[in-house]
Amino acid sequence: MKSSCCGTWTPDATFHMKIRHLRWLDKSIGLFLCAGLFLPAQAQKVFAARQKFPSNGSDVTRILVIKFFGLGSIVLGFDFFCLLRKKYPSAHICAFTFEENKSIFEMTGIFDEVRTIGVRTLTEVLEQGLKVLADMRRKRFNFAFDLEFTSRLSAAFLYLTNATHKIGFKYKGVWRGDFLDGFLEFREDVKLRKSILELGRFFAAQEESCPQPLVLRVNEDDGNAIERIFSAEGLNGAYPIIGVNINASDLCESRKWPQGFFVALMDKLIKKYSAHILLIGSAHESAYVGETLKKMSFPQNAHNFSGRASFPQLVYLMRKMHLFISNDSGPLHLAVYLGIPTVSFFGPETPLIYGPEGDLHTVFYRNLSCSPCIRIKKYKFASCAYGQRCLREITAQQVFNEIERKGLF
Repeated sequence: MKSSCCGTWTPDATFHMKIRHLRWLDKSIGLFLCAGLFLPAQAQKVFAARQKFPSNGSDVTRILVIKFFGLGSIVLGFDFFCLLRKKYPSAHICAFTFEENKSIFEMTGIFDEVRTIGVRTLTEVLEQGLKVLADMRRKRFNFAFDLEFTSRLSAAFLYLTNATHKIGFKYKGVWRGDFLDGFLEFREDVKLRKSILELGRFFAAQEESCPQPLVLRVNEDDGNAIERIFSAEGLNGAYPIIGVNINASDLCESRKWPQGFFVALMDKLIKKYSAHILLIGSAHESAYVGETLKKMSFPQNAHNFSGRASFPQLVYLMRKMHLFISNDSGPLHLAVYLGIPTVSFFGPETPLIYGPEGDLHTVFYRNLSCSPCIRIKKYKFASCAYGQRCLREITAQQVFNEIERKGLF
């Protein structure tokens, strides 16, 4: 699996625009699709013989995992993927996702097959989706897991695969057609990683223990690509290297800690520790990153990696970091999984579901009376009447003092 140095690890602006459109389709047309399939599904449950869950691992030969939205949510599913492979070492495990997520699944080394659909046009979504669906029906999976919590399109697809056992989440207040043979209630007071892992453990791998973290595979070409950038940027000293993600998905930009606060913090870290800052992001976030660099007092110690690394290259790059500072976002969860100390900011969204755990990770969250204002069941749409008070009350000096207190350098 090769990636060009110019490839992006996160989608471009067109992808984000299409994802917004897909979320709208999911919320509206997906509702009608689930409604249309509801009666046939219920009739099938009544008249078809209910299949028992396999008691013998050798009886499971094909497993499907569906996950479309969210880099972070995919990373938080890594332990679940490991659990499936540990329990069913000889099973054919297939993932179904957006094509921009393909390399993430491939790097895990878990999946025998990764099927994708593009989202450039609605026609592409429909044509490729129907083609994949037809193939899935022919394969007749023993287990099909839907790891989405609100998506009605994924729920409809899960039902139409005709898998023997269809497993997923039920989320109170979100109707998704009632197509599941087995489900767990999605809870907002449980870490998402634990919820996904429990879904697999409860229905497919009851006696299995939590697996060791998987090692994401990075090939030699990807490593060499990052080393060339490091050499060109003069990044070969013994100083601290700090990764910084000033971005958050533009599906919910209210998650961004203010730009000026990031600038002040980065300048303090450079001045005190002679640190070098690696700012990451997707290609369409490069302008915002570049604008931020221009506001810094020590731009010579800051390096713009936005749009310069594929996902495998981002993994290689992160392994060089001594600390990662980020908004609530997918790269934060990747850094946590790689064992990198992190500092993260949660404002409109609660860290109860997505916040990192453990002594290596520092989470800033004000927990105001209006927090959280982002709810998963509302497709993460948010509007703030208080000028991002939840994030603006977290100052750069507070964050710097906590980094010093923990002695991260």
